[in-house]
Amino acid sequence: MPSMVQTNAPQSVAIIRTRAEALIEECRRYPEPAPGHPTAYCVPPHKAVTTTRRQQLTEERRLLERRLAPCTNRKHVEGVVSALLACFDIGQGPSDEAIDWLDGQYAMAVEGLPFWAIRSKAERFRSGETILPWNRRFRPTTAEFRAEIRAGVNDDVAVTIWLDRMLGAGVAHVPTEEEQAKVTAAAASWLNRGGEAEAGRPHSSPEALAAAREDAVHEMGAQFREVAVRSLVQLAARIKTKAPAQRERTA
Repeated sequence: MPSMVQTNAPQSVAIIRTRAEALIEECRRYPEPAPGHPTAYCVPPHKAVTTTRRQQLTEERRLLERRLAPCTNRKHVEGVVSALLACFDIGQGPSDEAIDWLDGQYAMAVEGLPFWAIRSKAERFRSGETILPWNRRFRPTTAEFRAEIRAGVNDDVAVTIWLDRMLGAGVAHVPTEEEQAKVTAAAASWLNRGGEAEAGRPHSSPEALAAAREDAVHEMGAQFREVAVRSLVQLAARIKTKAPAQRERTA
């Protein structure tokens, strides 16, 4: 696996994301939701992740996690926001106090998002090439600014979800539609007693089943009585043995 260097440049982000997407494209049909477990996923044996592939996917997942890490330097964010809002100030513009307040509001709106995404989407607003529709006559609102940044990282989040599913998927045989239909038909035949009996295993009538259950209950009751009587006999013998000694101590 070639070496990879983590940077904050959007170009590197696109390159690494493309590589991760290429890995997922090889198994685009997998993993599938596990039957009966809506939050679990599985792959058939021939699509199981090998040790080498697991290491590769884990490395891609680690890089995505680093890339999506939120920016922790508020000053950097406020610098980007201040440069963006300056493009929309005409004439005298707002006061210094108002500028500081606006910078703080926009910085608060994008908390939890990576810095490279904030910087690149601010550039999109300046160039007018945004992903989401926006009225260019006015500066973007805090909600529009955050929504644009979120739209820019959706691809990374989607790839991260696929990697998590692939790394956590179990290996299981997923029955085909034909196999499911055969099982359904066999189950319906057995429940309805409408099909021929399996060779060597004739169907039992409801009366025979009821009689077998009754016999089993009687047998279990006899076994219980036998054990209970034996225990009572042993208890009586111990009491009879200890009784003389007890009378001597009391006398």
